[in-house]
Amino acid sequence: MKAIRNAVIAVSALAILTISAVANERSCGTKGGDSFVLRNGSVTMMTGEGMSAGSLRALQQKYGAKFLWVRRAGKAYVVRDQATLDRAWAARESTSKHAAECDKRLCALADEAIKNGKAAPVN
Repeated sequence: MKAIRNAVIAVSALAILTISAVANERSCGTKGGDSFVLRNGSVTMMTGEGMSAGSLRALQQKYGAKFLWVRRAGKAYVVRDQATLDRAWAARESTSKHAAECDKRLCALADEAIKNGKAAPVN
């Protein structure tokens, strides 16, 4: 009886972890409404809806030539931390032929920057 109860608990825990992982994967990326603009001087990489040229110029005037603008879960943030920007460009370069993987890595970097206070909300 105890073995059956333990098996049921283990299967239930595994099901919860699987559902959480799938939900997290779906919530990350441009298909979920997320957008990213990675700017480094004269080079700009956009995924998702991106932004208009006028909005990009306004961000450049406010934040300079190097930044990562992120829209995650309907909220916009800008990251200027150089270490995070370096990691974002590395993610972009290593996944240049796989947009979904790039989006996934940018989501993870954005979430980490938000959590660690390296991403400032954009009003």
